[in-house]
Amino acid sequence: MASLISTLSIFLQPVALTVSLVYLYGAIGRWKQSERMRNLALGSLFGLGTIISMTAPITLADGLIFDLRNLLVGMACALLGPLAGIVTLAMGIVTRVMIGGQGAMLGVAGMCVSAGMAILWHFSVRRSHLPSDASLVLLGAMISAHILVGLLLPSPFREVFITQLAPIVLIANLVCAWVLGRLIIRERHLRIELSDLRTAAETDPLTNLLNRRSLIEVVEHLKPTGAARTGRVMLCFDVDRFKSINDIYGHLSGDQILQCISERIKSCLRPGDVFARLGGDEFVVLLPDVSRDTATIVAERCRTAVCSKPFQVDDRSIPVTISMGATFSNGPASFDALLRSADEALYAAKADGRNCVALDKSFETAEGEALQAA
Repeated sequence: MASLISTLSIFLQPVALTVSLVYLYGAIGRWKQSERMRNLALGSLFGLGTIISMTAPITLADGLIFDLRNLLVGMACALLGPLAGIVTLAMGIVTRVMIGGQGAMLGVAGMCVSAGMAILWHFSVRRSHLPSDASLVLLGAMISAHILVGLLLPSPFREVFITQLAPIVLIANLVCAWVLGRLIIRERHLRIELSDLRTAAETDPLTNLLNRRSLIEVVEHLKPTGAARTGRVMLCFDVDRFKSINDIYGHLSGDQILQCISERIKSCLRPGDVFARLGGDEFVVLLPDVSRDTATIVAERCRTAVCSKPFQVDDRSIPVTISMGATFSNGPASFDALLRSADEALYAAKADGRNCVALDKSFETAEGEALQAA
């Protein structure tokens, strides 16, 4: 019974480490951080796994121990990218040097060999595609090239290493590379699917702009500017006589025009401005921190960008104009209140003959408050 428990513990230790790494890999992958920060975190995670494996190795027999350092270094270099691989390798090298002993330099050399073979696999086998089962097994075989370093061991240890430890290391690397690789790929698939679902829920599929739901969330999280001369401005616009465009040129041409309009408007906006499509031909631009004069300039720039030259759709030149309404607020305001005011101004722009920008009374109030503050 004792031997059975001992044998099971040999297998449970790497399994527990692998499962923990994959779970934390999935959690880090979902962080809303930059790609660089995620790679650093993943490299540190696999580096920590390498340290744990080296400081708590598996004892196979008297004087015969085994750990997963080379596998983890290789998997990090192969599947997580160069930055994560370098971090993992560096943490492994530092730990092995600190542990010391006669085999320290050979241990470091073994990790470097595994890292080099994994990078070779990354660029020659994996390329831009997710790896298959066969390529993962090949990865395990390439990582196992560190076994060749064992040939440099002194004669008594070399024979034991080749006859007893090397076969176990090779089998473990082949199996663990496949298992760990499949689990990482599964987590990556789930993360991609989650990202696609989030994108579908937050953006308009035609123009790739934010949708109404996302815009409401942005407005709710806006902070007051705290300055008398600046505030938030909502610009609401639609396409003049868009129904006639659809009737004459067809709905596909109408969709292309909406896409082209969104591109022209985006070129007129500042980095912090928010652009969304509410539906149909109705769009909203939110200027989070802007003065009255700047908002007027941006609104006119957007209107001019659309009407400055006709749109070329299927070898046809189609002139298009937009009408826009604007509202200003230098304090907290709900999405519905801002949209209602901007929409009323939009109707005023339509009544004024279209292809113009109408400012509601909040602009006059803002101007008066600014003059009093001055």
